Amino acid sequence: MTRIASIDGNVVPLPVAPSDMAVPLAARAYQTEMYEKCVKENIIVVLPTLITTLDRTRSAALRIKHELSIADSTKVSPGRAIRRGVTRGTRIDVKVVQRIWFLTPTVVLCHQQCKTLQSQIRSVEIRSLTSHDHVEGWRSQQLWDSALRNVRIAVATYGVLQNALSDGFVAMSSISLIVFDEAHRCVGKSAGSKIMHDFYWPAKDASQPVPRILGMTASPVNKTGGGKLAKLEKTLDARCRSPQLHRESLHAHVNRPAVVAEYYRPRPGEGGVRRRSITSAREILARLDWEGVPQVVRYRTENTESGLARLAKAQATGRGIMVVDQLRTFCERAEAMADTLGMLGAEVYMAKVVGLFIGQRPLAGGSGSGQVDQTLFQTWDFSSRVHLAGLLKGVEVDDDALNTTPTPGTGLLSTKIDCLVRVLDRYFREPKATSSGDRCIVFVTERATAVILHHLLSRHPVISPRFRAGCVVGSSRHERGRRDLGAVHSPADQSDVIEKFRAGEVNLMVATAVAEEGLDVSACNLVVCFDPPMSPNSFIQRRGRARRAGSGYVLLVDETKAQEQKDWEEMEAQLRAEYEREDDGAARRGEAGEREKTSHRKFVQPETGAVLDMENAKGRLQRFCAAAGKAMGRHVGEADRQPYYIFKEVQAPVATDSPEPWMKAKVVLPACVSYRLRTTWSKGAWQSERNASKDAAFQAFMRLYEAGLVNNNLLPLAGGGDSDSLGEDMCSLIEIREQFNPWIMISKAWEQNGPKAGQETYTVMAARDGGDSNLDFEMKLPAADLEGVAPFRVALEDAVWQIRIETKAPSPTECVPKFHLIVQDTQRQQPLAVFKASTNFSPLKELLPHILYKIEAQLVAQELQRRIFFNIPSPSCSSCSLIRSGITTPARGEAEYENLEFVGDAALKFLASVFLTAKYPLWPVGYLSPERARLVSSANLCRAALERGIDRFLLTKPFAVDFYPTSAADAGDKRETARRTVAHTVKALIGAGKQAGEYGAALSWAKALLPGSLDLPSVEVGRLQLFDFASSSAIPLSADLAMVEKLAGYSFRKRSLLTEALTHGSQLPSWDEQTDGQYEHGCYDRLSFLGNAILETIVSDAIHSLARHRQGDAAATNVNWLATMSLCRAAVVNRHYLGYLALSRHVSQNRMAVRQSQSARGGFIQERYAVEFSLSRFLRHSSNEVAAEMAAAEQRFTALRVDIGQAIASGKEYPWLLMTRLQANGFHADMIESLVGAIFIDSGSVGECEGFLERIGLLPYLRRMIEDEIDLVHPRERLNGLAGARGESLRYHVTREEGLRCDVFMGENLVAQVVNGVGNEDIQVEAAVEAIAKLSL
Repeated sequence: MTRIASIDGNVVPLPVAPSDMAVPLAARAYQTEMYEKCVKENIIVVLPTLITTLDRTRSAALRIKHELSIADSTKVSPGRAIRRGVTRGTRIDVKVVQRIWFLTPTVVLCHQQCKTLQSQIRSVEIRSLTSHDHVEGWRSQQLWDSALRNVRIAVATYGVLQNALSDGFVAMSSISLIVFDEAHRCVGKSAGSKIMHDFYWPAKDASQPVPRILGMTASPVNKTGGGKLAKLEKTLDARCRSPQLHRESLHAHVNRPAVVAEYYRPRPGEGGVRRRSITSAREILARLDWEGVPQVVRYRTENTESGLARLAKAQATGRGIMVVDQLRTFCERAEAMADTLGMLGAEVYMAKVVGLFIGQRPLAGGSGSGQVDQTLFQTWDFSSRVHLAGLLKGVEVDDDALNTTPTPGTGLLSTKIDCLVRVLDRYFREPKATSSGDRCIVFVTERATAVILHHLLSRHPVISPRFRAGCVVGSSRHERGRRDLGAVHSPADQSDVIEKFRAGEVNLMVATAVAEEGLDVSACNLVVCFDPPMSPNSFIQRRGRARRAGSGYVLLVDETKAQEQKDWEEMEAQLRAEYEREDDGAARRGEAGEREKTSHRKFVQPETGAVLDMENAKGRLQRFCAAAGKAMGRHVGEADRQPYYIFKEVQAPVATDSPEPWMKAKVVLPACVSYRLRTTWSKGAWQSERNASKDAAFQAFMRLYEAGLVNNNLLPLAGGGDSDSLGEDMCSLIEIREQFNPWIMISKAWEQNGPKAGQETYTVMAARDGGDSNLDFEMKLPAADLEGVAPFRVALEDAVWQIRIETKAPSPTECVPKFHLIVQDTQRQQPLAVFKASTNFSPLKELLPHILYKIEAQLVAQELQRRIFFNIPSPSCSSCSLIRSGITTPARGEAEYENLEFVGDAALKFLASVFLTAKYPLWPVGYLSPERARLVSSANLCRAALERGIDRFLLTKPFAVDFYPTSAADAGDKRETARRTVAHTVKALIGAGKQAGEYGAALSWAKALLPGSLDLPSVEVGRLQLFDFASSSAIPLSADLAMVEKLAGYSFRKRSLLTEALTHGSQLPSWDEQTDGQYEHGCYDRLSFLGNAILETIVSDAIHSLARHRQGDAAATNVNWLATMSLCRAAVVNRHYLGYLALSRHVSQNRMAVRQSQSARGGFIQERYAVEFSLSRFLRHSSNEVAAEMAAAEQRFTALRVDIGQAIASGKEYPWLLMTRLQANGFHADMIESLVGAIFIDSGSVGECEGFLERIGLLPYLRRMIEDEIDLVHPRERLNGLAGARGESLRYHVTREEGLRCDVFMGENLVAQVVNGVGNEDIQVEAAVEAIAKLSL
């Protein structure tokens, strides 16, 4: 249990915060609210410290994304100049590179914010500019231009931009937006203030274009009053704005850390007794002869007026001689260390300083270096360094102190450290503090103190076993420049410590003020102020680090210092008063909310009596959002699937004495809901947020009801298929009617009219393979059209014959045949067919059963065409032939049925997707997916086939050599077949329609087979409906959209479709400045839903046509090929491969790196390099999880791209293992599918979609799969086959006890074991590959 020690040492349990969902929802609400405000005007966003730095940066990222979407990267337009303060009518035509500058006060924060922005905005180049880049040495325009080439977002410290503006290397007109992080620092003569006063305001006063301003802070005026607030607003040309969101719910969920004072009393004489080390240093300083100091010698030798004046001033003040000053500061800091940390701390400090400057002293049995470090103090005069090194050698430093264990009770440590240890020990009583993810920050004032305290705690016998300590003190402006002698901290960036702290690898962090402001460190269980806060702002910032539920905030107070205690008591009183004001306000609003009447908001559904009122509206709305958001990807967090509320203050509708403001609420539904319904305002104004949000929920739900998105029970529409089909086994047998007998019709035709001369006379041509025997027979068959009978082969015992039936026109001069053969109807004792020939009938007698078997199939197909497809325009002979193939089940030994079923399955899915998205333009994918699944389900198709009588036309009987036709009626006989076969026949017939006349014919055939299910005039009509429904917002062609069009090879007519195709479900709504409202587009879910179906049908058609092109009609009988058709499709439409395409399809941009030369001449070197922007980088999102997954996927892609590329280019096996190792995320595949859907709606052409798939490499690889006969079997399927062949069971066992491990058992035998996998899928595939290799030996 998390707890905090109180003043008297008792453990006080603290309340545990409610559900974690509240803060993410509130975060999204304030982000949306602040985003809407900052696109309209310059503002300073004032956010509470409970909001994490990462969330604040995400808010800024929204504003930056908006600026990127509207900014012209090469020219400032007149319209844009007007928005920024230029006098109306002024024309600006100076070409500049529009860039965004994100400014931070510290280097550490700069690097952190740059990393965060790079994860949130991946479609443009972002780079940091700090002293670590040696920016102070860039003294030419060429270097600056090279460093900023193609950079759209520069993240820098305030001073970097101020100096660049001052030196003329950066022009204010080249900046479109400046973001001031920790904007409260832009006061006085600070760099931020000078940027505004020296450059922004002069440009604005001269009617020149100026950038927009966004400030971010948690405390704009340090709690000192409104005067400074007004001054800050004037400086930044912005107004302070705080989110008016969820105050009531936030107060209920925000952790208020218990502020506790822990008192300590210094030991009598502590700090007064000095060891020999400090005494020796003081003695050296006291005996120092100034006349021998190199700086004094130089002044006297040069004998200049200025030098002698400096020397005189130094002698008068005792300061100004570097060696003397540095030695004095060293002594003073050592004494301060003794007072604060104890004598061991002072000894460690002195040993570190001396060791850093002259090298560690020789130890017993060892050696040390006495040379001056030539790098750390390289800007110092060399002679001064040598002289100071000689003085330091006389200091009696105890080098053993560096390895001394600070044992409690020995008096080596100060009582202040003992107090700190007690607090940590009491707070974290568990043996391992990290077992529950606990973290603690200890704040100190001085950098050197932080370093030494970290050293002592890391070796303390009570602390070191339970904590992994780290130290963060920030970065100096000069890594290798002038340093203080006593600066013992590392000059390198300590961002790795912060990363480890976030990950829990470090759980005790000693930090200076650098960790107070902005730095994104994890919420902590405990914050300890080792040194008191220097200001109320510091007090508040530190308190904001204790955001975790039950966190504590402890101040160490010297009980002998009355003023320090008084200062803390005043701060605590301020904090308590702030809490009380918040509680009083919440109580008043709660009371007002209870008094407000809500009963007048009520709706009763007239048919069912279901009730909607303000008390259940929010619950019903959440239930709808949960159902609608079910189909959103796993990377869409729970907060993104729920509604959130934004509030604004309005004028009171009635006179009132209440000081509390009236407000209205806006509810924002998840991105899966259509943009037309996504936002709704409350109808009335209310005194409480609770009632305002209830009203907004009520109005939103009524709109959903009116749009048909909830049923008459006011519940989400049911999905997932017919309840009647639940539990149906599609492999089970079902009784269907006996096959239609066409010979009855033939017999009646003979009986009534006889054969009509010439009209039903055919020539049967038989040619024997490999021989010269060609036989022609005349055949008369009334009431039949056999023109569509395709040539077929008959294998007899002695030869294989090729049979072809052709229509024969009657000829009056034809010779009378010598031979006649009559196929007699045994039922009616009359002919069914008459054959005539001038040669012997011997071969015909053997071929006759085969010929009649084929003719019967043709006659059955003709009857089905007449009954079902009678309304389809101009049915052709080829259509009848395709129908025959579509009803000829595999039991008859003909494979074209499966080909057509394969094509028809994808075509039906495509048609259903177009129909549903067009008919229900407001439906989210959570509704569309189950409805499509129901429509194309085997159960539904089987039921429709039985209702339409299709079952009577299924050709299921295999050929028999004694086949002989008869006109006997079936007398209601039944036969058995699998339900799945009946359903597949419907798909095969739709596939036949697709082959007969593309998607138009496929739709007509599908409507005939499934009447009422696909009520769509044509595919183009549905596509036009979708095009018209898409937003007509004039979205500007920003740089990232232009790059996506370049990658896709297609220019969009409606750019809203492109924007929607790139928008993830986590993305907050974008703002349209022209309409002063949200851009009208949703997330890509519906486009991905449609694009997935288009992709599958394009791939299926390509597989079918590629097979025929490669092997001709023989492909239709190649059973091995048919078995691979689904494998081919699965290989190119799976998320791994589509994700690979999204990562590999890229454009390159040249960049220029500027780095410091290591040569003796110094200077800077420019190095050219290229940056790749993959298609996946243009995904628009507002999710930390998505950002992290994208970065991780790019790293995996970089490691695997060569191997995957080689496998795709020339490999003989599909790279299943490499693809699973890549672990491309679902949203990568969604991007490809959604772009396919967007291109189809925008262009109206499936061919344009094919062109896109060709350009990204999908179709070329598909062709190579077929042409090179690539092995596509998945390793797990192959292993299943091996286990089945051995008659043994197969089992995978995955554990995470010591890393991810997978064991594969065949029967009871362990056949493979793999450890250290990336994920469950990856490690199982790798284990399957290893098992196959072992079993193949």
